[in-house]
Amino acid sequence: TEDICVSANACLVLTVYDSFGDGMCCAYGEGDFQVMNEAGETIVFNNGDFNYEASESFCVGDGACQIATEVSVSHASSSSANDGALVLHPFSNEDIFTFSIDGGQSFVSSNTFVNLGPGPYNVVVQSETAQCTFEETVTISVCDLEGVQVTVTHPTSVVTTDGAIVITASSGAGSHEYSIDGGQNFVGSGTFLDLPVGDYNVIVMDDLGICEYAFDTPLVVGGVVGVEDDLAASTAREVQLYPNPTRDHFTVDAASFGHLNGSIQVVVLDHMGRSLSSHVMAPGRTSTVISLEQYPTGAYLVKCFNDASIQNFKVIKL
Repeated sequence: TEDICVSANACLVLTVYDSFGDGMCCAYGEGDFQVMNEAGETIVFNNGDFNYEASESFCVGDGACQIATEVSVSHASSSSANDGALVLHPFSNEDIFTFSIDGGQSFVSSNTFVNLGPGPYNVVVQSETAQCTFEETVTISVCDLEGVQVTVTHPTSVVTTDGAIVITASSGAGSHEYSIDGGQNFVGSGTFLDLPVGDYNVIVMDDLGICEYAFDTPLVVGGVVGVEDDLAASTAREVQLYPNPTRDHFTVDAASFGHLNGSIQVVVLDHMGRSLSSHVMAPGRTSTVISLEQYPTGAYLVKCFNDASIQNFKVIKL
């Protein structure tokens, strides 16, 4: 027995855990749990039929019962887009709830609301008996991150730290935070200097935490520079690689490389600039399939060239 002292007006969530995963009822006996006030009245009852955990929300005082609820917000992509969403998660295993986002004017049984435009929404969650409620005003905002340009300067060797990544975010308003370690650390500047060879996970986030851009970029030895970091520019290339990202194989399509004479050589390199495989497309052949099956997930460089031209690509293996 343990006595826990709480405020007379506190609203709480009681969570009961079961390590075996069969609750307190009913395969090996019947059990339940309940909470009673000082007058002996039951204010929470759970029949014990749950798996690994059960949560019940309640208020200690005489005020209305409050339902602890988590609201997940997906923001809109533009001021005119109706692609926002709200998902309401009450912390209770027993009650049947109805949900509203118009201040209680209308209720539905689904906790998911989609196709929502930017603006405030008056969220109401109500128990079946209407004795317990949750109310909160939630705003769907607009993602104003219009585009991100990543410019890389590769190190001159595997032992130097003279590489750089410069990130430029285009936005209608607000400021941004930048990370090159997958979001472990953010800074206010998009310029990262004195970098060695390696894989970098670029993340750009706006100041409200609404928009996020993620992009993997390797820094390789300076001898294999020229990797295009603007993804939109790939559509203008004469050589196409697809699918990218890939789980195994990808195709090199050089059908638009017609002004070149002779064969085309394709070299696959790792992020350190080391050659992994080499392939030759004979004159008249317009495509070839290359496998990354034997290599781990990550970023790879693909170099397509002959005597007249060279094009470089980044391929991501999932």
